[in-house]
Amino acid sequence: MEELLRRLPGLRKLKINLQNTCEFPKLSIRSHLEAVTISPNFNKLYKIVKYEFRAFDFPSSLRKLTLDGLQVKWSLISVIGQLPNLEVLKLN
Repeated sequence: MEELLRRLPGLRKLKINLQNTCEFPKLSIRSHLEAVTISPNFNKLYKIVKYEFRAFDFPSSLRKLTLDGLQVKWSLISVIGQLPNLEVLKLN
């Protein structure tokens, strides 16, 4: 997915449907992203329920972040809290 992101320099909004716990891309390569939605594929939810957000690499330009159907640890909230332009955070 990172190669795809590199080829879309004007991308502002992105929705990611996680299939497994190993596929999360480095989003900082798209420094102009403003809105990101991350949600699991509910058919494969059993693999994702305990997803550990280890090395999310969010771009500093991010203004809106939606984490849908995921267990979010407080350590990730600390990382999210450091995003300088974040205006909207949705945890569903």
